[in-house]
Amino acid sequence: ISVGNTVSSWVRDVKVADWYNVEITTKNSARNLYDRIWLSDLFFHPWNEAAFSFDSGAIDSVVQNSIFTRNFVDVKFQVGASGNAWIYNYQRRAGGDECHVASTSGSGNGGQERAIFFHGLANETLIEGNDTGCSIEMDQFWGPQAYRNTLYRNRAGLMASDPNARDYGIVTE
Repeated sequence: ISVGNTVSSWVRDVKVADWYNVEITTKNSARNLYDRIWLSDLFFHPWNEAAFSFDSGAIDSVVQNSIFTRNFVDVKFQVGASGNAWIYNYQRRAGGDECHVASTSGSGNGGQERAIFFHGLANETLIEGNDTGCSIEMDQFWGPQAYRNTLYRNRAGLMASDPNARDYGIVTE
């Protein structure tokens, strides 16, 4: 599901569950509102794919009051996304009560890699008031992460039993 080349639009009361390789992607769009979205059991291959993705050109958009359950990655902020907000969402992990490196088999029982993932230079993002079941991560593999991102009043999951687990709240990798 792609929302592209739109301005001042809204998506509300949408439920997507039990799909393989399906995501909501916003790109080359500004000032869009996503409210009361429920994305559950969306299985992805390969690694790093997300249920919701802010891609290049996603500017000043908001995702709020939504539920994300049993996805490998709930949201990904990509290179070129700027000024977006991810606020007051409820996110729970796959594979029961643990978050760990996800299986790429698409079976859904490999756990959750990360709840919120910054993958590249996404600037001026507000992450506020979210209840996540797994970590919030900023990928610094290719160098420093973006500028002026704010994480405020979030509850990031900390439980894991897998030795390869991402069992921390907020991390840079």
